[in-house]
Amino acid sequence: MHLLLIEDNPDLVENISDFSGPRPQPRFRVQRLRGLGFALENDYDAVILDLMLPGLDGLEVCARLRAANRTVPVLMLTAATAWTTSSRLRQRR
Repeated sequence: MHLLLIEDNPDLVENISDFSGPRPQPRFRVQRLRGLGFALENDYDAVILDLMLPGLDGLEVCARLRAANRTVPVLMLTAATAWTTSSRLRQRR
């Protein structure tokens, strides 16, 4: 499995990478600010995407992927509270 992890927190990167345990590891490509470029230029089985990235947030990264007709599955992660996340999503509509 070839995964792209776009996350700015090094501790979360380590936790997610360790999560798969002793079985064969998925191949992770970890990018922070250049993640969108990697997602547009390469083929991945899935993208694990932080919702609250500095600069270009995860919602915008996902929107740009879809606008470029990239249909890779995207799993969004956030450490935000439900209220914070839902407020941000409503503002983007």
